[in-house]
Amino acid sequence: MPTNNKQPNPLANDILPLLVEGRVWKVHELAAHLIKLKALPQLRTSELTELAQRNFLIMNALFQLQEDFLSDGCYLSISSLHIQLIYDYSPRLPSCEEALKSYYLDWQNYNLSNEEVAKLLSQFTSRLSSKKLSSEKLNKLNERWQLELPLDIVRVKKRWRALASQYHPDKHSGDHHIFKEIHSEYQCLLSHCRSLEV
Repeated sequence: MPTNNKQPNPLANDILPLLVEGRVWKVHELAAHLIKLKALPQLRTSELTELAQRNFLIMNALFQLQEDFLSDGCYLSISSLHIQLIYDYSPRLPSCEEALKSYYLDWQNYNLSNEEVAKLLSQFTSRLSSKKLSSEKLNKLNERWQLELPLDIVRVKKRWRALASQYHPDKHSGDHHIFKEIHSEYQCLLSHCRSLEV
């Protein structure tokens, strides 16, 4: 694959119709679907490197599509466990997503060795375990979000939908600043819940 950062990703055309369906995707679900469509190339590398390259191709396509969606007034929320197209939404990208975007739009990261992939996985695992919220911050968010303990993804998502509906800027009673704030808190709560699953 070329290392040009502006290289079009052929998977974008296969992923686009899946995103506009409106459902929430996970990277492995997209990969399985693309394998069924025979859209993912056959790679002749080790299993670990092949997994990293497939993940790279999918994430690269997603971040390329994200830029297109932003120009259309939509936002493509991207994390490995939550990929969703949000219509009529145009906030500044969350800072955690900026680093991912930068990584996956750099084609030089496509051709990593087994050792480099193993090192990245090790770093990812240690960072993921550090995403658990402090008990003080968790208590504040639980109180503000009126969540029951123990905290889980289902409850967080249900509460997010209610708060997003209440504060969405397109609503008469909406508030853009509060909406951005609760979206950031939502991402923190999701990350915390996912870190508990590891």
